[in-house]
Amino acid sequence: MKSPDSSQLKNTTAGVLAAIAGEVPVLGAIVGTLQAGLSARQRERDEEFFAMVAASQRMTDERVKAIAAGDDDEFVASAHRIIREAQATADEGKRQLLASVLANSGSWSTISLDEREELLPTVIQMTPVQVRLLDFLDDPRAWLARHDLEVEAQPYGISSRGAIIDKYFRNAALGQLADAETVSYQDLAAVAAELERLGLATPNLNTMMTPNGALDSCTTPRGKRILAYIRG
Repeated sequence: MKSPDSSQLKNTTAGVLAAIAGEVPVLGAIVGTLQAGLSARQRERDEEFFAMVAASQRMTDERVKAIAAGDDDEFVASAHRIIREAQATADEGKRQLLASVLANSGSWSTISLDEREELLPTVIQMTPVQVRLLDFLDDPRAWLARHDLEVEAQPYGISSRGAIIDKYFRNAALGQLADAETVSYQDLAAVAAELERLGLATPNLNTMMTPNGALDSCTTPRGKRILAYIRG
C-alpha cells in the first residue's frame, strides 16, 4: 500500500482533531483558545517586525504613504517573502537583519529591482554573525576605528586575518550577539569558509602577510553588493 505523503497526513490529523473537538465541548474550547493565542502572538510579532522596518531612516513619511496607498509595487514584491522569513525565525538578530533589508527594498533603493531579486535568496540564508564578519572583512581598518581598536605591532612584522579576527573581532563584535567566550575561533573560521563558499569574500585566514595586508579588504564584488543591500 502506498504511504500517504506528509500533506495528506497533516490534513487527516487536522480533520480528526476538528471532529473530536466538535464532539467534546471542553476540547473544542481548548483548541479554540490555543488558536486564538497563537494568532494574537503572531500579530504581536508582526507588529514588532514592522516597527523595526519603520524605525529605519530610509522609511520616510512619503515612502510609507506610497506603500500604504499601494503605489510601490517593488516594496510589495519583496515584502511578502521577507515577512514570511521573519515570521519563521525566533532569532531577533535575524529579524533585525530582515527588517533592514525590507526597508531597502522599495523603489527608492540604490540597488536595482533585478539585482535585489537576485541577491535576496542569499541574504535570507545569511546569519547575523555572517553579516558582521562580512562587514569586518570589507574594511577592517574602518571597522577597528569604529570600535576604538588599534592593531598592536606584531613580531617580525607579519600577521594573518585569522589572528586579527580572533583577537579583535571575536570579542568586540560577537559580544553584542552572545557570550564571546562561548564563540570559538573555529566557529568563526567556519563562518568565514561559508562566506567564501557563497562567493562573498576570500578570507585566507591562515595566510601570513604584513599587518597592512591583513587589514586589506577581501570582499568580492558580490559581497560588496550584499552589504550595500543590507546597509541601504
